[in-house]
Amino acid sequence: MKQLVYTSIIDTSVDFEEIHRLLTKAVENNKKKSITGMMVYSNDYFLQCIEGEAKDIDELFKKIVKDKRHYDIKLLGKKDIEKRYFDEWNLGFINNSKYIKKLIETKTGVKEFEPYKFDYENARDILYKLSFMI
Repeated sequence: MKQLVYTSIIDTSVDFEEIHRLLTKAVENNKKKSITGMMVYSNDYFLQCIEGEAKDIDELFKKIVKDKRHYDIKLLGKKDIEKRYFDEWNLGFINNSKYIKKLIETKTGVKEFEPYKFDYENARDILYKLSFMI
């Protein structure tokens, strides 16, 4: 199994209804391929971790990179895993800035959600802790 974490910036033309449609479709597609993960949206940033079979994760990330609803996609890291972190979520999602801000500040000392400053493990751990707040 493989786990991958990336961050990106949402395109200004995308509204919350479009994000909701994206999430609905992603959950449906992820179920079909047993992909699990967690996504955070805050301050115009996406931060996401996806996990599943290596070929499925590689294929999904290629699609993510081509998606015009976001840009400046930065792969924070990927690695082989034996156990899923997000096994209960085909795609968990949180966008409550209050929770995000509190966790980020506690974990990193940074007061704003700026995922480009995170490394792979830090980002994954933040997403993991946020998954318990949903």
